[in-house]
Amino acid sequence: MTELHPAIAPFLVQETQLRILGESAFQQFLTRMVAHVQRYFPDEAARAGDEDALRQRVAQLIAGGQRRGLASAQDLCRYLNLILATGSEEPAWLRDVWSDPWCSTPQSRLNRALDLLQRRLGMQAHNAAARAQFDAGEMES
Repeated sequence: MTELHPAIAPFLVQETQLRILGESAFQQFLTRMVAHVQRYFPDEAARAGDEDALRQRVAQLIAGGQRRGLASAQDLCRYLNLILATGSEEPAWLRDVWSDPWCSTPQSRLNRALDLLQRRLGMQAHNAAARAQFDAGEMES
């Protein structure tokens, strides 16, 4: 093994230090995602109860995104948005996207899932408006 110059040794980062740095960065990200959920998904935040329970729920959802192969903060945030917007972790249409052989990367599957969600939400809004018109007797014959 090569001997290190004594002036360099104090600046070497040990493996445990790297893990601690990584955990610190994750905790900061988790804190940002909890605030994100509180701001953009207040009903979900309220359902969690207290902030510790919400933090645990958000950490579980992030872990789900990581199991799907997502790693960047942006992709994990988008995954969190997807899951919270669906109201369920695994609706059937989403399971189909995750297993789609035509989507070759986790990011392409996430993009596909978000596109489908956007279409589904648009269709739901359209259907709700049409239903309201129908109920009000405003539909054309």
